[in-house]
Amino acid sequence: MALPTIVIDYSVPGYQGLLNNVWNHFIVNDADSGVSTYSTNGGATGYRCSYNPGKPNRCAIGIFDTEKKLRWNDSVNALLGYDEWREVLQSMFAEFKLDLTSGTDHNFITDLQKAHDKSAVGSRFGQMKPKKTFKHELKVALITLANNYDLTIPGN
Repeated sequence: MALPTIVIDYSVPGYQGLLNNVWNHFIVNDADSGVSTYSTNGGATGYRCSYNPGKPNRCAIGIFDTEKKLRWNDSVNALLGYDEWREVLQSMFAEFKLDLTSGTDHNFITDLQKAHDKSAVGSRFGQMKPKKTFKHELKVALITLANNYDLTIPGN
């Protein structure tokens, strides 16, 4: 199977646009997750996400890093905690009309990333019983996210 090309559609602003892109990349185009490692000593999350591992499989935030500015193994929360990285993230999401200084927008980005990471880690490292695929787990997580933020799943 050929690796999917990352194509970002900026035609729908806001959270719906972000959800649409993540859904299309991972669910429709069947892209693999971008979580690269798992460690019980990896802080509160225990995993590290690949923003730019040099190939198309990236995390839910990494697919928006079209200029390849993010470091490969930082969490979104860690990046939002530093002014220099917050500005990079702000520029990545400017087309979607987000303000990452806003608690609500910050929360959505974090929740979107968590949906990806928990699905990837659970499926890749056998933490889900019975073991499910990344795509299945992410689909469930994104539907939950859509319900929580009053969004619609693309194609529904």
